Amino acid sequence: MKLQGAIRYLAFCCPFLAGAASAQQLPRSYLRTGDVMNTGQYMVSDNRAFYAVMQGDGNLCVYKGSGPGDTIGYLWCNMVTAPGGAFYAWPNVTEACRRIGVADSEEFRKRLLAEAGVAVLADIHFGARVPGEGQHVRFSYAASKQAIEAGVARMADFIRKNTKKAA
Repeated sequence: MKLQGAIRYLAFCCPFLAGAASAQQLPRSYLRTGDVMNTGQYMVSDNRAFYAVMQGDGNLCVYKGSGPGDTIGYLWCNMVTAPGGAFYAWPNVTEACRRIGVADSEEFRKRLLAEAGVAVLADIHFGARVPGEGQHVRFSYAASKQAIEAGVARMADFIRKNTKKAA
């Protein structure tokens, strides 16, 4: 626990780990499917109260402030370089929602858990949806290859079994 605390302290007190001198702001406050955030790049929330930065140590971190030169406090870091790291997928499930006849990703999430035993989070749990970007869910893939394959297979079976036939 001391190592994790030390890493968090360094992330908070030393924003230069993010490459503040050469940081490049991305044009949007979100990433689209297929977008990549490279070391030293960051994006700022629409209200300019928070920013996320891909640090030189491989960690994606979120801070209070409007950018690396205006860090007010540390909020979160995925800690891939320390124990307890996590990796997440953010698939667009708009077509899956349409196929099974649910209104949105939150309804999709609830049914997926109840009917297939797969736990995901809907996009609304991470802030307001971006108009025109569709429906998304988030799931962790910090598990064994077998567990990931089983979960994806259960998701596919769920969608296949619940797809509404075209009238």
